[in-house]
Amino acid sequence: MSNAPDAVATTSVTHKLSRHDDPDVPSDEDNAILLTKVLYTWISPMLSRGSDRSTEGDELTVDDLIKVGRDERAGPAYERFKEEWKLELEFSKNDPNGPDLFRALKKCAPGPLYIGAFFRITSDACMVSNPFVLREFITWLADYVFVPSQTTLWHGYAWGLGIAAIMLVQSISQNACMYYS
Repeated sequence: MSNAPDAVATTSVTHKLSRHDDPDVPSDEDNAILLTKVLYTWISPMLSRGSDRSTEGDELTVDDLIKVGRDERAGPAYERFKEEWKLELEFSKNDPNGPDLFRALKKCAPGPLYIGAFFRITSDACMVSNPFVLREFITWLADYVFVPSQTTLWHGYAWGLGIAAIMLVQSISQNACMYYS
């Protein structure tokens, strides 16, 4: 090795990736189990950090935020949409109605779109049916109070459990709808 002044010493500079940029680090959502995904409790650590930081008077930093999955990042989603929109523009050149934005969006993420729609319809169906089940429960309750000899107790339990089950399915469906939308 030469000690000449013109010799340049090279040093290795390693750039430390943030956990948000490191492809080897899975997203917080990917590490969560199904129940915590459906109930959105997998974001609780970030909400806790935010609460702690606001109590201390500090602000959240990028490292405090949750890491989103690769398929949910804005960059890849935008690139996919840009490709589909270009195809839609080519496809609709001779169409008098012009390009269809919804058709391009459907091609970008068809699976989650339809799954989210299914859960939304399920949630809405539960929301609509619950008052009818509640009406039947109230009718049973009135019969039980005023004509107890002509009512059976298990009907009341069935209506009450039905209301609880409908509310549970509605809640899970609503969360799943938001998860896939």
